[in-house]
Amino acid sequence: MKISEDLIKELSLDKLKDNCRSQDDINQLVKVYTLAYNLTEEKLGPSDSFRQYEGRNKVFALNELFDYCLGEFYYAMDTNHVVSDSELNNIATKATIKYLTLRNTETNSCFGESLRYYDPLVSSLRASFVYLETINRPLAHTNPSVSLVNDIFETIFRKIGGFAKMLTLGLYPDAFVSWRTLHESECIVSLLISGGDKVRHSYVKHIAFNNAYRNQGYFTKEQLDQAFEVIKGEMKDHNLKSKDMKKFIEYGWLFDHPLYDPLDVSFKLNFRDGVEKLSGLSKYSKIYEGASEITHSSSAFFYVNDAFCKDLSLAMVYQSYLRIADNYMQFMSGYFALHPDEKEVSLKFIEDVRSLSLSLDEKVGDIEEFQENDQEND
Repeated sequence: MKISEDLIKELSLDKLKDNCRSQDDINQLVKVYTLAYNLTEEKLGPSDSFRQYEGRNKVFALNELFDYCLGEFYYAMDTNHVVSDSELNNIATKATIKYLTLRNTETNSCFGESLRYYDPLVSSLRASFVYLETINRPLAHTNPSVSLVNDIFETIFRKIGGFAKMLTLGLYPDAFVSWRTLHESECIVSLLISGGDKVRHSYVKHIAFNNAYRNQGYFTKEQLDQAFEVIKGEMKDHNLKSKDMKKFIEYGWLFDHPLYDPLDVSFKLNFRDGVEKLSGLSKYSKIYEGASEITHSSSAFFYVNDAFCKDLSLAMVYQSYLRIADNYMQFMSGYFALHPDEKEVSLKFIEDVRSLSLSLDEKVGDIEEFQENDQEND
């Protein structure tokens, strides 16, 4: 049984050219693919061969096998520099085994029922944050003194990318746990934007405090004495004791936010009663606790309901992303005023996410109602 020229054409010459470094590579890769195709047909048998596929399914199957061939071929090239004809059979065998083992994992995942990358619940979110991340990337310099907010947005967009990947693997409990970090980030970035330069400068100062506190070996005694003198002085201004130093270093920047009320006795230097409260997102505190419980409790993680986590994590991440995107559009308003075309595309992507978010919210129900039900189940 030999592979036909038509079959090679179904991969498209463009795909071969785009992924190969030279004509010699193309020739060798076609050999690998031919060997892998024939070996796959042999192992599958007549009832499950590629001949049973039609149209789009056939294209997907053939391209998936090709991708494994491509990966194995270039790994061998990068490892050995030169791939001999005698090694092509071994490369094709590895690609075939991986294809046969992994070919159904996206739709019949060993981790549960996963979402395809082209499912609108995945692709709409990805398209939106990838577009914004592309705009943001040149402005993020991993330097809080220069690009603090853009740096944080860059990290947030990458976190959402990780969440989307978890959906395609069916890792819904992990996706729900990842929302916890996303929620922390959205609260912080919203306060940095609403608080203005004063809060942002304070946040950068507390990053320096944290660096001195946790990495003392990198500083001279004089530098450390100077840093801790400032820390202790500011703690004294807020009537804090030495035992509160760690909390002050992490959350003390909140004192500089205009929404901070020194007369509010319920305010505390922590996430729930400080960051989350000032950001106006306390209604998510119970769900945040639920995600934390899964993180820290092995029994909760092992036996959590996947379907429940899927619906809730999707709804929560979509809601958080919309707030993050709205904050980004606000923070970058000057940029978008100069680039109206990019603004138009960004808003279209965001609105696509918003329409899907509404349907996801209907599945989960009202957040406050969910929290009441959750308390009854405890």
